Amino acid sequence: MREDPLINFIEIPYTFFDQLSDNFRQQVSLSLNIPIFNRWQVRNSINNAQISKRISELTAQNTRNQLRQTIEQAYADAKSALNTYRAREKQVEALQLTYEITEKRYEAGAANIVDFNLAKINVDNARSNLIQAKYDYLFRKKVLDFYLNKPLSFE
Repeated sequence: MREDPLINFIEIPYTFFDQLSDNFRQQVSLSLNIPIFNRWQVRNSINNAQISKRISELTAQNTRNQLRQTIEQAYADAKSALNTYRAREKQVEALQLTYEITEKRYEAGAANIVDFNLAKINVDNARSNLIQAKYDYLFRKKVLDFYLNKPLSFE
């Protein structure tokens, strides 16, 4: 045999004022904010972010261009210094030959002491310029090596 549960409803009078006094100072709230129109703040924020991104991209590109220009200038300076060094070598050779000829002419009595001393001074100045051109070229080459991330060694 099966027994079904019985449900009995007993009515107890519970008035509105009783409910109010039982729940006095208790509150439940629910708030929902849907930003349908917020004075274009989101759109302006997105535009500002896009502008900032573009400025950053342009700044990076400008930096790359400046670096490339600096490297190209360093290359041109090194090439120019090498050409100057080679020209100074030829100048020393020519003035050394002039000095030797003037020395032989002086010993033979065909040149005076002023010509001889002038030839010697010219050779000495040319050698000095050659040394200066050599170290200028080495410096320019090391600057270029630095920009190309080559190890700096001074041998």
